[in-house]
Amino acid sequence: MSEKPATPSTTALGAQCQLHALNGPLRGQIFTVDRTPFSLGKAPTNNLVLDHNTVSRAHCRLEIEAGSVRVRDLGSTNGTVVDGTLVQFRELGSRGTLSVGALDFRFEVQELAAASVPPRPESFGPLVGRCAAMQAVFRAAREICGTTSPVAIAGPEGSGRRTLARALLALSNQSSRRLRIASASDAEEIHAFATGAFDLSGSGLLFADLHLAPAALRPTLLEALRMHVSGLTVRRLPVRLFLTFSNRAPRAASEFCGECVARVEAASLTMPSLAHRRDDIPLLAEALLARLCAAQQLTPRLTLNSEALQWLEGADYLQEVAGLEQRIRGGALRAMERQDSELVLEDVAPEMTDAGVAFYASESYRTLKANAEARFERSYVRWLLSRHRGNISAAARAAEMDRKYLHKLARKHGLR
Repeated sequence: MSEKPATPSTTALGAQCQLHALNGPLRGQIFTVDRTPFSLGKAPTNNLVLDHNTVSRAHCRLEIEAGSVRVRDLGSTNGTVVDGTLVQFRELGSRGTLSVGALDFRFEVQELAAASVPPRPESFGPLVGRCAAMQAVFRAAREICGTTSPVAIAGPEGSGRRTLARALLALSNQSSRRLRIASASDAEEIHAFATGAFDLSGSGLLFADLHLAPAALRPTLLEALRMHVSGLTVRRLPVRLFLTFSNRAPRAASEFCGECVARVEAASLTMPSLAHRRDDIPLLAEALLARLCAAQQLTPRLTLNSEALQWLEGADYLQEVAGLEQRIRGGALRAMERQDSELVLEDVAPEMTDAGVAFYASESYRTLKANAEARFERSYVRWLLSRHRGNISAAARAAEMDRKYLHKLARKHGLR
């Protein structure tokens, strides 16, 4: 049993936790949790490695946020217990007992001095994010709020470009809080903008999806943007201009988008892909679920269990934040249908579980059984790989399978 070397100082977390081992081979040792997340389990990749037969490879983790410490069970076999109660997710008090399998620890949570915690806002309007890429977006956005210049927002489809534009307008120094959205692929809207026929009083204007503008409309749109910036529009109104486009567009469309940005001398922001901010998924899922519960006035609030959250964190094919939101909304509906306040794996990923087997009189028992086994095998391998982000070695260790055999199954079912 061992603890990984400490990472650089993380006093900015606002709290730290000490674990005093009460039994087992670690008895008498003290471990300081001063980084987040801090994982405990049998696998050597954990921050605190517990080589014990009652401990799962990925057993639980401690998360430090805003001066508090929370424990989250990671789908362990023997469970995580706080002060005698089996828990999935709980905030720890100032002191108590934490049991990981059969290993017991006394924990003591100490809040650090406020002066040592520099502010690190994790939100900008409705947007949330802790990762470095989102923090950079938030810093740049706050600076842009103090200006009236046009803004260009790039990023993958579904990453939240329009949400960022709305937040920028709402939090800027302008008195206007309404955003007029126009489509760059709509000829009528482009000509209305060019001729001043839009009613833009007290609004900001967002030209959405520049990369989808047909080639025939691009010269008109460029000229309309030039007129807007030079003040030659029919209605000279203090309108905040936003342009959004995909940074994965084909070359010709990308060049056109770049020309539009240069034409209006727009300040640029880029929303990162969800693939580059996977550590934000728990925060995003929590925020999306809280927003949904508030809108539906749900009491008690819905929560995600650890297995569902683990799947969301590992699913490589989620379609950006918009795809994550669809999963949360669909899962919430399924949970409410069965009158449950907790979303489980079957709610957020129904395709990962057995949806039932259809029987046909024309098929033999052997054929039906073989088909069912093949469906199970493919679903299981896909689920297993998604939990381990496509890492064959890690997935094989977790399932106690031969790595070469798992690779063979993945290739057999077209998952590799």
